[in-house]
Amino acid sequence: MVRGVNGLIQVADFENIRNKMVLVMGTGSTGYGQVDLASISEVADSQIDEFNMDNLRADLLRARQHQTGTTESLTNVDPNTTVSETIYAEYDTMSDLVTTNNRVCADNQRSVEAGISSTYTPSWNGILYHQVIVTFTTALQARYFFNAGGQIRFSASRTGAASNTKDTEWTNMLGDNTSPSGMGTIFFDYTQTGTVSGTAAVGRAGTGSSIGFYDLTTSNQQIYITTAAAGVYLENDYNIQARVNSGFGSGTEPTQIIFTIQFRDDDAGDRPSPSPPPPFGPLVDELVTGTIGSVVTMARPSGSNVSFAAGNIGFSQTAITTTVLS
Repeated sequence: MVRGVNGLIQVADFENIRNKMVLVMGTGSTGYGQVDLASISEVADSQIDEFNMDNLRADLLRARQHQTGTTESLTNVDPNTTVSETIYAEYDTMSDLVTTNNRVCADNQRSVEAGISSTYTPSWNGILYHQVIVTFTTALQARYFFNAGGQIRFSASRTGAASNTKDTEWTNMLGDNTSPSGMGTIFFDYTQTGTVSGTAAVGRAGTGSSIGFYDLTTSNQQIYITTAAAGVYLENDYNIQARVNSGFGSGTEPTQIIFTIQFRDDDAGDRPSPSPPPPFGPLVDELVTGTIGSVVTMARPSGSNVSFAAGNIGFSQTAITTTVLS
């Protein structure tokens, strides 16, 4: 029977909608990795019944609610309902919305969870390095995490009494473990790196990039930088470099992301203020004191609609050090 207005839905019509949903929710390389889909089984009969439609409805609602974070609705087909062109169009429209927004995850559908952290307390200038390796159990699990809207997040701080104006500027640049303060919290997702809304102090958000998981290579790329305010410490910055352990399309998909975080105190020194008369003598380059902190967390898809198992991702690190890390 050819489907038309008030006509019956055909198996091919049903599978057209279901296949779009499975590409988003399922276990292929483009999916969220959900193995408990109600409508995953092939339809062997020549007629679609209430059971088939109920399962499809449940999966579509799960996918869309993961994306919007609100309760969505679709016509509930009961034994006395004819699956007409109108109902087909309703289901098909939602499958298109699910497909169009396939990388969207509502904030209330993920949870921010501990990853790893490090602190550094000796006085310093020059460069501090903090390297964090995020490891997934398989390359597909890495894809599922980011496909479903997972994020790796970064924050940093300088705390303790300020011994000089350089200390104060590092605190202002990084933050002090309150929110909003300093550069705020940085997110890294499937396609970009940026600042989590509402976490940075006014005028202190840094510069992200259009580099996310699927843009990484086996060579470091700078994904984020924030600098000190204009003035004598403008040379100083905090930046994040990222690479993967294996390139996309190389035959072996990546299972690790290596993030190298740099705290760069590149200030070469300045004349004291007020400056003495000539000869001026050597420039003064203060040491940074207090405690430098670096925190890496994850925003894990964890809602009742779509969930990424926490056991499929792990964090390791080289703690903050002055030793050069590449």
